[in-house]
Amino acid sequence: LTAILTVSGPAGCLLIVKSYTGDRFNFNFAAAKAQARGIPCKVVTVADDVALPCPKGSSGILQRRGLAGTLFLHKILGSLAEGGADLDTIEKEAQKIAAQIGTIGVSFAPVLVPGNEAGPAFAKRLEAEVIELGMGIHGESGARRIPRSQLRCTAGSSGDHCLDMSRLVDVMLREGLFNDNEGFRYLSQRKKGQRCVLLTNNLGGTSNLEMTLIAGEAAEQLEKKYGLLVTRTVTGSLMTSLNMPGFSLSLLLLEDGATGDAWVESLDAPSAAAAWPGTGRRASGEGLVSIPPDVQEVLKPFSEPPLTAEEKQSEGVKRAERLLRAACGVLIAKESEISAMDAVCGDGDCGIGLKRGAETVLAGLEEGSLPLRSGGLDTAFWSEVGRRFNEGCEGSSGVLYGIFLEKIGERLAAAAAAGGDAKAVASAVKAAVSGLEAVCLASKGSRTMMDALIPSAAALEEAVKGGAGGRDALMAAAEAAAKGCESTKELRPAAGRSAYIPFDQVRGTADPGAYAVSLWVAALASAFD
Repeated sequence: LTAILTVSGPAGCLLIVKSYTGDRFNFNFAAAKAQARGIPCKVVTVADDVALPCPKGSSGILQRRGLAGTLFLHKILGSLAEGGADLDTIEKEAQKIAAQIGTIGVSFAPVLVPGNEAGPAFAKRLEAEVIELGMGIHGESGARRIPRSQLRCTAGSSGDHCLDMSRLVDVMLREGLFNDNEGFRYLSQRKKGQRCVLLTNNLGGTSNLEMTLIAGEAAEQLEKKYGLLVTRTVTGSLMTSLNMPGFSLSLLLLEDGATGDAWVESLDAPSAAAAWPGTGRRASGEGLVSIPPDVQEVLKPFSEPPLTAEEKQSEGVKRAERLLRAACGVLIAKESEISAMDAVCGDGDCGIGLKRGAETVLAGLEEGSLPLRSGGLDTAFWSEVGRRFNEGCEGSSGVLYGIFLEKIGERLAAAAAAGGDAKAVASAVKAAVSGLEAVCLASKGSRTMMDALIPSAAALEEAVKGGAGGRDALMAAAEAAAKGCESTKELRPAAGRSAYIPFDQVRGTADPGAYAVSLWVAALASAFD
């Protein structure tokens, strides 16, 4: 009542109320008192939560909750009021807008009210491996809990440590905003090609990077899967629940013609509200630069006819597959150990990146899309393995391995003419290491992966030249890599991840990149026969 009396003039006041029992009682009570004092006052209740079925007798006490979709009314109606619209007109617009919005939220943990302890009930509410779909802004229970294992990223994306946001957004749209089952159907009036506005709201504890990715993914699915035209997007921390890690998606279906245009114009209108991020326009596709056909051809992944049953049984193919599985397998198995070392010597993600790269290569192996026909003795094999590893691993490790493997392929064709297969590969590896050394500007003694890779390549070539077989040569390379890795414990960083960290902190811990090299070289030696 104090707020109404303070800001209202002869034109009156519109109260926008989120549909919670206490809110409805308090606001309607205040509106009645204001009207008794001669102030025109109207109330619009917003119930945009689509996570739960519409309660029977929803005109009574129990109603759907009001969530972030309420913000559409604040912005549009505020702009209309500023433009001189009267109270009756604004109330009618408010009812139209309220009927065209829906919101679905998701949280990865409940919010803890300051001053309260996280007791057993709090811990039980949302275990670490569960996501709650449809949680309210006050931490109320949602529609259902989803095991995180159902939404893990696939190989080559972001590994086991992250959720696949595209799958999570799909669930939120399919089971929330566009749930057409009996008792829901909140936005069933939508039409193909209808314009809409997407609001992606941070519940308090989600990073800006994640919010941007989520908003982009949601807009893309709205257009591709549901045939809507996302004309505007709004993304930010707008209706938060303290530091709750989660977000909500709110959709406003725009009416056709002048009414929808007016809503968009009101959303686009400048605002002095500090937290309002403004609206973003979705590109329609017109005027965007397309990738020329010749560039597409260059970027196209390698492809060749599938291996025949007889080719799959050849010794060269089986050996190449076995060695790939061994090298990739040890990087996956040792991810946590490598990451723990990198937490001391770098930023803690080395193991995760290497694991993703390995998973991407293995995915190609399972798909049958790696060029194994030569048994790994041609340029195409090494180039494709390097491309896939780089694509999955990303970061500096990804590109360094991508360069290294591609250079092996480039050198292999020339080296093959100089001798047998083992000599050709050893020579190509040595040359590739030298080429990589020139690119990364790190060498032996720099406290990087090169401290294991350089001596390993030299030992491999020396052993092959001395007449050693493949397994013995790789054993010699593995021993050299292990020694090189061990030496990094006492090396002062001259390049790479440790160069920015005090020596006292990293001393005694081997460089994780060098350790990874020692692991996969040893795995190759063990798998070779």
